[in-house]
Formats: sequence, C-alpha cells, structure tokens
Amino acid sequence: STMSSSSNPTSSSSSSISQMFSCEWLKTKDLSEFYVAYAKDARMQQDGLSSFQQMINKATAKPNSLIIRRNRIGVNCATAISHILQEKENVCTLDLHENVIRDAGCIALCQNLLSKPNCYIQYLDIGSNDISTFDELASFLGSPQCRLKTLILGSEANDLYCNKFDHHVASKLCTNIKKSKTLEHLDLNRNSLMGKNSQIAFKIMASWFSQEHGAADDGTNVNGNNANGLPDHAANIFPENSDSDDEDEQQYRTILNSNDNRPTAMQHAMGGENADFIPQFNASNSSSNLQISKHHTRLHTLKLAYCCMHTSSALNILNTILSSQYFKLRTLDFGGNQLQPDVCKPLAEYLSNPLCILQSLSLNHNNLGKNGIEQIAHALETNNTLMSLNIARNNIGNAGAQVIANLLTNTTTLLHLNLKDNEMGVESCKALAKALSTNNTVRTLLLSKNKLQDDGLSALGEVLQQHESLNFFDVSSCSVGDKGALAIVVALGTNHSMHTICIRNNHLTENSGKAFLEILQKNCDVTHIDLRGNQIEHASQLKIRKALKHNKAARLTRQPESLKREVIRLKYTKHLLEKTQVELANIQKERNDLQLDVAAFHDKCTKNAIKDDGDLADILQNIRIESQTVDEIKEKRKATLADHQKWERDCEEKIKWLETALINVQNNHEERETQLQLFVQEYNKLLENQESGVDELKERIDTTKRAFKEETELKFRQMKEIAALKEELEKFEEDDA
Repeated sequence: STMSSSSNPTSSSSSSISQMFSCEWLKTKDLSEFYVAYAKDARMQQDGLSSFQQMINKATAKPNSLIIRRNRIGVNCATAISHILQEKENVCTLDLHENVIRDAGCIALCQNLLSKPNCYIQYLDIGSNDISTFDELASFLGSPQCRLKTLILGSEANDLYCNKFDHHVASKLCTNIKKSKTLEHLDLNRNSLMGKNSQIAFKIMASWFSQEHGAADDGTNVNGNNANGLPDHAANIFPENSDSDDEDEQQYRTILNSNDNRPTAMQHAMGGENADFIPQFNASNSSSNLQISKHHTRLHTLKLAYCCMHTSSALNILNTILSSQYFKLRTLDFGGNQLQPDVCKPLAEYLSNPLCILQSLSLNHNNLGKNGIEQIAHALETNNTLMSLNIARNNIGNAGAQVIANLLTNTTTLLHLNLKDNEMGVESCKALAKALSTNNTVRTLLLSKNKLQDDGLSALGEVLQQHESLNFFDVSSCSVGDKGALAIVVALGTNHSMHTICIRNNHLTENSGKAFLEILQKNCDVTHIDLRGNQIEHASQLKIRKALKHNKAARLTRQPESLKREVIRLKYTKHLLEKTQVELANIQKERNDLQLDVAAFHDKCTKNAIKDDGDLADILQNIRIESQTVDEIKEKRKATLADHQKWERDCEEKIKWLETALINVQNNHEERETQLQLFVQEYNKLLENQESGVDELKERIDTTKRAFKEETELKFRQMKEIAALKEELEKFEEDDA
C-alpha cells in the first residue's frame, strides 16, 4: 500500500519513498511497478518492502548499472525491468544472473531492447535463468543498435537453473554473433545441450575467426574485468569449470562471487557472514593492442566449458584461429569437454607465437594426459603473457607433474596454477617443491584431491618457508596428516605472503589444530584457514576462527596506516608537482618569447626573400642553361667513349690475330730449319754414297733456302706491321688522355 500510494508524485509519501532508495535515476512510478512484480515473483511476507529496498539499493549502487544476482526475481520482474530499460538510455550494465526469468522474461527484455533506436547496454548477463530459446536475443545481436561488449549466457558450478538451449538455438545465436561488431567477451559455459546432438554451432564459431569483414582494434570490458567480474588472468584458475557436484568448486565459486549476498558455509566456518575469502590479485592487464588483420569478430574472451564440444570441433576452431592469424584472445576456456591430446598441438603453436596475448587458459576436466600437457608446457617456456593455467583433472600423473615443474623453473609470468585431481603423488610434490625454490612469481597453487601425503607436503613446507609470492594454497583431500600440517605451520613462521590456506578433508588431529592456533597468534598475515573435515575439536576451531577475525581486524588496521603514509607521500608529490608547474610556467614563458623572436626573424627573412626573388630567378635560369650544356657534353663524351672502347676492342682482336700468325710463322720456321738439317744430313750421305744425285740434292737445297728466305722476309714484314700498330695505339691513347 505504501508503494501504491507513492504513484502520485505530489503525495507526501513520495519524498519518503525516494529517501528509502539511494537510486536517483529510478522514478517512483518505476519503483512501484517493480515492487508489484517483485511481490508476485517472490511471494513476499511482511518484511517484503525491506528486502526489496536492499535489493534495489544494491542493484543500483554502481552508476549506469542494474545488478540483481541470485534473487529469484522471476518473469514479472524481468518484464518490469524491460519497461524501465525502454525509457532509460543511460543503463550500460544489466546483470540478472541466476534469477529464473525463464523464456518469457528473456523475450520481454530482448523485445524492448530491439524496440529502442539506441541501446547503450554493453554488459548483459542472463546466465542461469532456465532459458531455452534466444531468438529475440539473436535478433538483437544482429541488429545495428546492438553495442554489447560482454554477453554471459553460461552458468557457474553452483548455479541451480542453468540455461538449456540446444544446437538449433545455439546455431542461430552464433550466426548473429558473427554479425556483431562490438562483442568482445562471450561466456556459454555449461550449456551441455549445445553440442549434445550436433556440433554445427561450433562450426559456425570457427567461421568467426576467418579473415574477411573484421572489426576494429581492441576494446575493454565495461567493468575492466572478465565476464565473471574477476581479473582476466585469474578467472579460470578457480573452480568455475568443474563438475556441478564438486563441493570444493561450488564453495570457491560462491565465495569468489562478490555480487552474491548469501553467506556461504565456508564463510560461516571462517568467521561469520562478513568473512572475506576472496584471494587478492594484482591484475596487470596487457597493454598490447594488436591489429593483425580484419576478422569477423573482435572477441577477447571465449568460454565454452562443459558444452559437449568434441575434439574435432575444438581442432576446427583452433586451426581456424591459427590459419587466420587471430591473436586477440586473452581468455580461452575449453574445460569439461573430454578433449583428447590432439588439441594440444595447435594450441601449443598458438601459445608459442610471439603475437599471442593470451592471459588465461582453462583446459580442466579433459583427457590431455602427460603428452598433451608436455606440448603446452614446451610452448609456454617461450610465452610471456599467460598468467593463469587450469589443467585440473587431466590425469597427468607424476610424469606430467615433472613437466609442469620444469615449466615453473623456466617461466616467470605464470601466476595462477590449478593442478587439482591429477593423480599426482609424493614424487610430483617433491618436483613442484624443487621448482618453487627457484620460482618466486606463483601466487596461487591448487593441489587438492591428489595423494600428496605427509612426505610431499613436508617437501613443499620446506620451500614455502622462504617463498615470497604464494598467497593462496590448497591441499584439500590430499591424505595429509599431522606431519604435513606441521610442515605448513613451520613455513608460516617465516612466510608472510600466504594469507589463504585450504587443508580440509584430511587426517589432521587436535595437535594440528593447536599448532595452527599458536602460529595464528604470531603470524597476523594469515586471514583464512579451512580445516573442515578433519579431526579437530569444535572448541579449537572456534579459537582458530576468533584468531582469524583478529588477524582480519589487524589487517584492516594496517591498511589505514599504509593509506596515511600514502597520503603523506602524495602530499609531498603534490608539492613537487606545484614546484615543477612554476618551473614549467617559466619555461613556457621563455618558449613564448623565443617563438616571438623566431616569428620576427621569419618575417625579416621573408622580406629579404621577396627582394631577391628577381636575381634568384635569373641565377636559376643560368643554372638550368649550364645544366643543359653539361648534359649535352656528357652525352657527347659518352658516345666518344663508346666509340673508343669499340676501336680498342677491334685493335685488341687484330693484335691477337697477328700474334697468333707470328707464332705460326715461328713454328713453321723451326720446322723448316729442322727439315733443312735433315736435308743437309741426307745430302752428306748421298754425297758420300752417290755422286749421281748431287745435282738433284743441290736443286732441292736451293729450293728450300729460297722458301726459308721468303718466310723470313714475311716474318720481318709482320713484325714491322705489329710495331706500327702498337705505335699508333700508344699515340691514340695519348691523344685521348
């Protein structure tokens, strides 16, 4: 009745209603309609107005945002929200995750979004709402007024009402996503029907990355984080992608979800409803904005966990990404699809490419084995961007753990590592401990559900004593006893970076509980320890919980002190900036004066230039004429030089011919002399033996002498000609020089 009476803007209750709600852009009429729909969906009791007030104030806490997560608002509220959005143009974020709006609510929302000429919504989360059809949403994605950058239709591990759309709906949705020019983050996790009967949707996805009509360069999420509100590099290390019946991962995801206002069982165990179990991350978003080529999509985040995607479909997507050189992906989630090791080869090729900027990779709950992980680890040795790796439940065993240990030794960029449930043993733990002794960058290490036992945890404990970066450590369900727990306690004596430890569901006794209680009184940096599922008395757990509360309070006390020191530093910096601004003003003044002098000098030069333009024109004309004359002389000299070169070639050929002829004459002369000697010898013999042949021999001798004389004269004539030609050549060379 209070809300209905406020429908009159002039009523006295209008101001009181507006005071109840901190939102300024929701009118009283909107609140009244929303309240009636909320009453229908929630079947409120007497405290309904109070819960509605809390929901609205929380939903509108951020500017230009409407965030209502896990409130079961239902179809009626979704319709009311669609009416509100139709009138409001400043809403950029709409988050209705896990509210059971179902198909009718989704249709109402998308129809109103389509009816608006300008839709400014950039972040839309309607995951876990029991939706089975997205025809209107597909039409909206393909429309020109769509400006969505983030679309979440997937579910988390502990969600109750997952969306259930089959391959027909998924195909239509993927076809229209291809038309979107703005979508950067897409989450379709845990839609198992999408690939159950057909893989057509994944084939369409592969076509997104082909090189044709691509979009522009990179953009960022409206919130600066990934689709789940976590930093990109930490999104997949946590248990979002495990089986829905896994208690560990349900608890983690519930606790990590900052928009969930329900206290979890772990929060109660850690110190009450206000316990903060969220690991602290220092997000370092990559500044790389690479424009390789134009593609159909500009996706940075792609999540397809638990979608019944076959290995062939994953290979098709990865091979298309490689062949089209699409290197914009920062988050990739293929977990829970029972993929085979074949996908590791193209994935390793992608990771080893220097243009790769992938920051988070989730491959949990597949069948990659040791061989597949080895390929990925080898690629990561040269990769300097990946910060989060989730390979839980891949049966890597001790051999695979050794591969990961080698990777940790050779990389300094990996911050978050999930090795949960991988059949690792004591040897694996020792190998990881040895690797961590040289690696001081890993912040999160999840080893739960591996048989590490006391010996393995003891080896890790020795290394953690000096480790400076690890702050989240999980060894739940690892068959650990008091010996291993005491090794962690000893490590906490010197390690002040670790603030969260999960060691539940092991074989710890009261002795371990007392040891943890004692160390918590000395180490105030530890704020969360999960010891549930052990043989520790309830009284000791209460004392531990109290000590954790004290540590949290001490941490909150230290934060203001650090802020005060930061304020002092900033004030001093401000003083330096003011001093620098004065110096900059003086420099600017000098610069202005110098610019005036330069302008005056330029004017003077301009006047002188105008005065000398006539003389300059004549000089330029003379230069042109002389240049033409020089060019003509160059052409003539070039022709003369060509003729001279031709004559030289002819002379050289003639000299070579004469020299050859001379050599032939000399050879003939030598032959004649040889013949003459033979004839003389023969003559002497004949003279002694036969006097009758003397005359004949004399005649032959005379003939030979005459021939020899003629050849000698010919030789002298040729030598004279050669000498004359050489003199003429020398004379010509002197003339040419």
